Amino acid sequence: MNNKIFIGMEIKNIRNKFGLSQRDFGKRLGVTHAYISRIESGKENPSETLLKLLSYEFGTDGTDIMSNSKLKLLYEKLDMAMSNTELAMNYMKQCISLLENHVK
Repeated sequence: MNNKIFIGMEIKNIRNKFGLSQRDFGKRLGVTHAYISRIESGKENPSETLLKLLSYEFGTDGTDIMSNSKLKLLYEKLDMAMSNTELAMNYMKQCISLLENHVK
């Protein structure tokens, strides 16, 4: 999986939390449902403007969305890399760094 897929999953979770269709979600954010669909399916990353609108409209933090997505991707890579100790250690360091920055 790539980071776009995880970001799309985070966006979809927000939309579902508010019980909105892609069309209604898009209307509240001033974008088309097709754009929301492309983001949720991992074909496109949300723009910085959209992340700011998400924060304003739904009380979410765009940096949390990006951090959570990066962390999930690193965990997936770590799981795949467990047979290679050096690679696994590199991914673990990236996870720790991301978590430390997220907590600050």
